[in-house]
Amino acid sequence: MLEMTSFSSTEVRKLLSSKSRLIVYHRDTDGTTSAALLLKCFPSEAMALESPVLDPVAMYKIKEKRPDLVIFLDLAIDQDWKQLRELEKTARILIIDHHLFDRALNSERTL
Repeated sequence: MLEMTSFSSTEVRKLLSSKSRLIVYHRDTDGTTSAALLLKCFPSEAMALESPVLDPVAMYKIKEKRPDLVIFLDLAIDQDWKQLRELEKTARILIIDHHLFDRALNSERTL
């Protein structure tokens, strides 16, 4: 199991205060519920994915929107780490998930 880097609620709140936020979530029960709860507290644009992985079309749509912050919910984002690193060039990233990850994703631009 990966050791996760600890972070404070202040760091998360600072990220969530970004002007342009995009929530990207898996369109299943737990992903949709997670998105609904987050949207209730932090109104944002949202994009549902049928698949739990980032495909080229989803990446294009995310980049096209040019968000300051992309919040990934309930996605196997560690499987798409190369796309994640590419996305870090233009946006901060916040990952909220309950699944175990195979790869550590924390960086200066990803929490």
